[in-house]
Amino acid sequence: MGAEPSIRELLAEVKTAQRSLEKRHLRVDEIDEIKDSVGEVRDSVNDLYKRIGRPGAEYSADDRDLERKDAITMCRERYRWQHPKNEGR
Repeated sequence: MGAEPSIRELLAEVKTAQRSLEKRHLRVDEIDEIKDSVGEVRDSVNDLYKRIGRPGAEYSADDRDLERKDAITMCRERYRWQHPKNEGR
C-alpha cells in the first residue's frame, strides 16, 4: 500500500491543476480583449474609408470633369500631331 498517493499529494496536484487552469483562463480573457480591440480598430478604419472614399470607388463629379478636360486636351494635341499646319509650301 506504499505505492498509493496520499491525500496531501492529491490535494497538491489538484491545486497545481487549478492554478494552471486559472492562468489559462486569464490568457483566454486577454486574447478576447485583444480580439475586441482589433475589431474596434477594423470598424474605425472602415468608417474612415467610407468617409474618404474607398480605393477604387467611383470618382466624384469634380474628378470626372478633370478627366474630361484632360481627355479633350489630349485629343486636340493628338490631332495637331497627326495634321501639322501647312506653311504654304
